[in-house]
Amino acid sequence: MNIKFTKIIEYFKTLRFKILYYINQELAIQELENEKKANLEAIAYHEAGHAVANYIFEIPIECASILPEDHYSGCVEISKKWIEKKFGEDCEVKDTDPNSSIKLIHYSAIEKYCGGAAETKYRGYSNKEGNRTDRDIVKSVLKSRCSNEAKIDELEKGYENSAAQMMEYPLNWKMVQSVASALLEKKTLSQSELKEICDNVMKGEAP
Repeated sequence: MNIKFTKIIEYFKTLRFKILYYINQELAIQELENEKKANLEAIAYHEAGHAVANYIFEIPIECASILPEDHYSGCVEISKKWIEKKFGEDCEVKDTDPNSSIKLIHYSAIEKYCGGAAETKYRGYSNKEGNRTDRDIVKSVLKSRCSNEAKIDELEKGYENSAAQMMEYPLNWKMVQSVASALLEKKTLSQSELKEICDNVMKGEAP
């Protein structure tokens, strides 16, 4: 969906609301509240997708939140100390080494696509702006290490497919649902809270 078409849709949505508000203010306000609730749930699933992917790949995070900050509607903050330690290493290592920085770059890239994948599985589509931000981060990292555009496109498609497949795995999706539910209740979850939620799902103790 291009930007022009998106603006047209937004225009008619706004126009529809104005007409509905003129006809029935109570119904219009209720519909607006329902839309806000649906959007917040989608944000929770998006951030839960990121958080669960980090848990699976054993990438430590500091917190996950659905509280808006700057121009972001939510975030999952990866441990800064971990980034400095892992991505400061020499990247000229074998990709077969599970602890190599190359392997971690692949994991981190897939994680970036898991937000949109989780949101899409939850409501059928994902926020274009949020996805663009995640994709731009991945592309920036890849371009810093590869000058072949065709290879970069191939890697991006692979990461996107891997993220979608991860969300289809029942246990992973159960973790996403549990984390999203907790985010909607608490708005922000610490590293220990996220780990406890995911650990409980893995042990079959989640509600």
